[in-house]
Parts: sequence; C-alpha cells; structure tokens
Amino acid sequence: MIGSTYKWKKLNSEGDIDSLIRYNFNKAYGVVDSISTLFPEDDAAIVNLGKDWRMPTKEEIVELYENCKYCWTEINGVSGAKFTSSNGNSIFLPAAGTQESFVYNEGNVGYYWTSSFDGDTAAYVLYFYFHSEEATSGKTVRFIGVPIRPVRSKK
Repeated sequence: MIGSTYKWKKLNSEGDIDSLIRYNFNKAYGVVDSISTLFPEDDAAIVNLGKDWRMPTKEEIVELYENCKYCWTEINGVSGAKFTSSNGNSIFLPAAGTQESFVYNEGNVGYYWTSSFDGDTAAYVLYFYFHSEEATSGKTVRFIGVPIRPVRSKK
C-alpha cells in the first residue's frame, strides 16, 4: 500500500491515499490548509536530534547546488555527490536511493528531503544521479522513503 505509513493521510478501502489531512494545497485531496513548510513536530531532524537541528528548506538546497561545485565521487566505498563551496568547505551526500517496499537505486541516485511542500502530494527534494553533470531540485510524492541531511539552525 503506497503511503500506508504516511502520517497526514486518510486511506480509502483499497489502502490508497484518499485525502490529506495536513500540508494540502488541492481540494481534490481534502481540506486545503496551504501549509508549505513542516511544523517543528513533523520535522524529522528536530524530532530525532533536537531543536538545534532541522531539515533544509527548498531555498537552501537550491543555494547548495547553484553556488557550490558539484561532482560525483566515491568516499570510503560509498558513491554520492560532493558539493564544494568557494571557501573550500564541502559536504558529501551518499547516493542512498529511495525506499518504497524495497530500497531502489542505492549507489546510483541521491534524493534528500527538504521541509518544503509544493501542492498536491509532492514535497521538494534535492536529487542527483550517477554519471550526471549536475544536481538539481524537484518534487516527489511525500510518502516514499527518502533520506534527510539535517542542518544546524543558526544561533
């Protein structure tokens, strides 16, 4: 059942999402609330790591791939993307794939959640592909398993 573990949904008799009960932009999916950013209690980084951490916003991941040099690489046997800023700081994000009923594309594709929604059943992700020349952002259905890369809130 797609989305069976997604918290903010109501399922129909076939086990598919019938309506959304939070973060909804389309009345075809239930009551529209137009909430476009996760509440702290729904942010996996805050819930698991505490109030100093959070999931990045769409704007932050756009800034990452637009302002940093991107390269596909392997570190300690793990494939993924390395982003390096003009000051030399870098971050490595493993190509962990996605998960629905099984892990898909591990080692070939990286998807990372943001805290930003974009209508219908979608949320923004950073993504990159094996052999790709660039990283970008897009949206995917919010009820599949995608990793997060927490960021520390500015103090």
